[in-house]
Amino acid sequence: MFRSKVPQDSIAKRLLEELLFSMRAIPHLARIEAQLNALQRPGGHPASRPRDFTSTRASFMLLDLQKLREANAGASAGMRIDRWNDRYFEPCAKLSICLNANHVDGEINDQYRSRLGALKFLKNIILLPGCGQFVPGASFVLHEPAAMNSSPPF
Repeated sequence: MFRSKVPQDSIAKRLLEELLFSMRAIPHLARIEAQLNALQRPGGHPASRPRDFTSTRASFMLLDLQKLREANAGASAGMRIDRWNDRYFEPCAKLSICLNANHVDGEINDQYRSRLGALKFLKNIILLPGCGQFVPGASFVLHEPAAMNSSPPF
């Protein structure tokens, strides 16, 4: 990781201010959304957050699979993991709506609040290149075993 000997906070703040000044002049622009990780790091200055912006905390879930295997040795967790299949679009869209019902992402993006919006969002991620390349062979769905004959009961 690159670490500059010169403090970068003032430079980052100035660049952000100039960018926002230019973006606010764009006609019909209704919202600016950004992940400003540098402003959220330990020691980052809350005062460097641009005014008029609200801030939300991101949550990431991590699971140590080796510890899970050791803890569940010889016991079934009662769930099944399968590779991605297009038949999971509908139940995953329903799950997305439920997960985002009272979450900031649901407030920000209307695609999280309706069945058609959630399906569009999932299909855009999976079928269109954009934020990266979707790899079906490396993508999984976790569900109850009884759901194998139909779609998962999300």
